[in-house]
Formats: sequence, structure tokens, C-alpha cells
Amino acid sequence: MKPVLLLLLALLLKLPAGAPLKVRVTLSPLTKTAYEQAKKAAIVTKPTLTFPLKKHKGRIVIPTAKGPKVFQDVQKADDETATTTYQYLGYLEKLRLHVLQIQLWETSEYELIDARGNITELWSPPTCSPQMQYLMTVSGSLEYEMMPNGLQLFRCAPVGLQKVWELAPTTWAPDEASTFWASESTVFIKQKRYPKQDVSKKPYFTYAKLTIH
Repeated sequence: MKPVLLLLLALLLKLPAGAPLKVRVTLSPLTKTAYEQAKKAAIVTKPTLTFPLKKHKGRIVIPTAKGPKVFQDVQKADDETATTTYQYLGYLEKLRLHVLQIQLWETSEYELIDARGNITELWSPPTCSPQMQYLMTVSGSLEYEMMPNGLQLFRCAPVGLQKVWELAPTTWAPDEASTFWASESTVFIKQKRYPKQDVSKKPYFTYAKLTIH
């Protein structure tokens, strides 16, 4: 066997099964004019969402290869801060993922559950890239420390969902409603900022292009 093939085989054998491939992501500043121009070509992916499961008596049961995953509401009359409520947001058919929202006392979380029983925690409801190779979460919360602030990028791989990039900025917050996909590798972001990072002041906005390499 040729030396190059032997080296390639050795590298493959050392790679853990299901290990995520590295993704390089860059952020480039934009003018407002460039952002507004790009927004005209924004691509909104609306994957098919079905509701095969129903909540019963405060319980959601999701069948998986590892057995049923049970999500039970917790209601404590004597301690409302310990309350946990689950909401079934549907099933992403193409990606074979169930979507849950978990409402806690002062915050909310999101989870994706696949057929293998793997659970992926998200900062916000996911948005899909045009060809659904990636999922992104966008959570803008500089003002409220109980919620995460930033972006997460996941690859939709055959072995399951893999987080390949995450950014938690401290000087700006992504505007969730104004962040959009323009292609399979490009996302445009509206960034909320505060003068001298004082959230009591009136915010202003800057713009950026996120590129997946």
C-alpha cells in the first residue's frame, strides 16, 4: 500500500466515531446599506413540522432507540421558582428531530431529541440553512443575564446533530428577528450595542456577515 494511503488510513482510525469535522467561521463588518441590500435576498427555510405526539397529564413521551424519553411538568404550589413546564413544538420530519421548549421560572430552554435518544440543548428555537445542512440558534440577551447571549451552529450529520461553533459576545447581542440566512454558508446579523455597554442607554446597531468555511 502506498505511504499516502497508509497515512490516511491511520488518521481515519484515530478519528473517533461521529467526531464533528471542524468548521471555521468568520465575522466581517458590514455597512447598513450592504445589510439592507442582502436582506432583499434573504432565504427563509420552512421545514415540514408535524405533531405526532400529544402531551397527556403534563407528560410528553418521545420514543427512541434507547427507550422512551419522558418529560414531566413540575408544578409546586409552595415554590413557584421550582416550576418546569414542557411544550412540544413539533417534529422536524426531514431531520427526524423532536423539538421541545422547557419553560423555567426565569428563563426558557430548547431541546432537540433524535431517534437514537440523543438530546441536544439549544439557546433558542433553531433556524435551518437553505439546504438544511446546518441549524443555527440566535439568542440576544445582553440585558438579561439569565438568558444566553450569542449564536450556536450545528451540523446536521448522518451520525446526529453536532455543534461545530459557538460565540458568546459580551459587547453586542444578535437581533434574533433580523438575523437571516442568505446561502448555505452565509448569515447576516444585526448587532445590538449600547453606548459604553450601559444597557440603560438607548441602543444602536451595527451589522456583520457570518461566513462558514
